[in-house]
Amino acid sequence: MASWRSRRRRPRPAGPGRAPDLIAVGAQACGVPWWIGLIAEHPRILAPDDGGEGAGFFDAFSQREMTDADVAAYHARFARPDGWLAADWGTRYLADAWTAPLIARAAPDAKLLVLLRDPVERYLAILRQRLREAVDPDEPILMTDMINWGRYATQLRALRAFVDPERILVLQYERCRADVLGEYRRTIRFLGLPDDGFVPRRLRRAARGKTGPRAYVRALRAAGLPEHVNRRWLRTSVRRLLRGRRLELPREPWPELDAALHAVLDPEVEALRELVPELDLSLWPHFAHLDGLKG
Repeated sequence: MASWRSRRRRPRPAGPGRAPDLIAVGAQACGVPWWIGLIAEHPRILAPDDGGEGAGFFDAFSQREMTDADVAAYHARFARPDGWLAADWGTRYLADAWTAPLIARAAPDAKLLVLLRDPVERYLAILRQRLREAVDPDEPILMTDMINWGRYATQLRALRAFVDPERILVLQYERCRADVLGEYRRTIRFLGLPDDGFVPRRLRRAARGKTGPRAYVRALRAAGLPEHVNRRWLRTSVRRLLRGRRLELPREPWPELDAALHAVLDPEVEALRELVPELDLSLWPHFAHLDGLKG
């Protein structure tokens, strides 16, 4: 499977193993792999050779204690000489309660990146994905986990209990899509690198305005389309043919679901706005009604 790592491999410079400088902690389905892929194109930043799938290093430590040997193995993944920065990522890290204290131990000086998306849009996107991938159309798809993973304020407060808020950058997925280069440079400055005008290769191609078929594909990749989407589309199409039915994928929540989601998520978004004053609710149409409550 092609990935952002396989498309652009650089010789990995030798050096001592040490903690990464940046860890993208989530959230899931909010563009984290895409954003880390752009960051990894910077000439001074290394990401782990994980095939673009994310290391998920801290996932296992809900089952057992993280040892000093585990920490050493983690550091070894980011061996590099002085002057190079390293990035790690995992889409579960923000939602998994045990991860924050483990990051504080394994990477006490790392800066953390949080990428968030309208939680109702995120819920619907994951629901559509699960519907497409369902093998048995009659098997219920339970989404409670995805509602809980949309409790951004609760998760961010837990993260801040172990990590200095000054070391956490919160971005909105929608703003990154609308102003990808501006938010990219904001991320680079957050890492302490000079804003020297470097533009990732995929963004340079999109900016040149090529209009051939390959250019459209590159533009979609730059906008966050996963590399494996064609293969997934093919698998999904075959499943649809085998099932002999056409999927009807929800674009908006039906009234009861909408009421249930807002009962849980409105207080979270209101609390998130207090934690992240620059949060722009105009980018989250499902929560525009909360913008009038500001102040």
